[in-house]
Amino acid sequence: MWSFSEATAVKLKEQRQDGTRVYEGLADKDWCIGAVPHGGYVLALLVGALSLDQAQAALPDILHITTHYLRPTAIGPFEVHIRVIRAGKTTCNLAAELRQKDVIKVSSHAVFGTMDPASNPGAPSLMLEPPSPLARITPFRTPPASTPLVPRKTDRMKFSDRLNYSRDPTVREHYDRTQAQDGAGGVEMGAYWSFIDRTEPMTPAVLSLIADLFPNALPHMLAKLPPSWHPTITMSVEFKFPIPRGTDLRTLGAFSSMRFVNDPHGRHDVYVELWTAPGEIGSGEPPANGWREGQRCLAVAHQMAMLMPYEVNLRNTARL
Repeated sequence: MWSFSEATAVKLKEQRQDGTRVYEGLADKDWCIGAVPHGGYVLALLVGALSLDQAQAALPDILHITTHYLRPTAIGPFEVHIRVIRAGKTTCNLAAELRQKDVIKVSSHAVFGTMDPASNPGAPSLMLEPPSPLARITPFRTPPASTPLVPRKTDRMKFSDRLNYSRDPTVREHYDRTQAQDGAGGVEMGAYWSFIDRTEPMTPAVLSLIADLFPNALPHMLAKLPPSWHPTITMSVEFKFPIPRGTDLRTLGAFSSMRFVNDPHGRHDVYVELWTAPGEIGSGEPPANGWREGQRCLAVAHQMAMLMPYEVNLRNTARL
């Protein structure tokens, strides 16, 4: 049973004369929803390959990625084909395709740059963060330590036994009170996630996975929801603050909201913010007062997904 790092590992296969670099890996059977690799895991495969490709470049940090899921990814070998679209002084644009048997399954456009403020010496600070009253602080009001673990092992989510999970009920309660006043509609929720394996490093690939993990709001929005699969059609992630180094950050807060569900196929939107979070889920050791102002948003994600009968997911087993 592979760890997340092992299940997202890639290596350079070849560099072609046209400048395309080809990486290869293996989509693992344990990181699936039903018979299909999870959308956040698939995005992590791309982000991992791109990050490895740019690790020694002048602009090594991924800033943004837009991904279109063209076909379901299958368990087994895959390749990521990467080419530079434009290389500038402040950003580098790259195209990446995840292919299986030379069929494009996922197409992405990524922007790389640097998150190091020292890369622009002498420039004025343009960072909006606390204590500025205009800076957004974490929407979580209960620290992870004060939230109980939620049992998560399910047959559908094959990797549920790899993660700790809890909810901050105050996120939903705060939104419900606000909605009662202004009728904004939709649903907002807050969940904490961490790997059970304490050695798993925090990377952009991990953020990509967690950006596609959130409490299912659809049962709260649709009264009669049949058993269904929610395939991601498009997803974009902007990486905000850099991942803190030299810390023991293991827990992420995923704030999610959903506003619209449309026919046909239940097309719906999901917005996610990923926040640093202090301490361990359910540890009973809450942080000091003022902890909320010390957290930073690491990524913001938007996606469009659809509702499909769950049998559609299972039919992909025959294609593996």
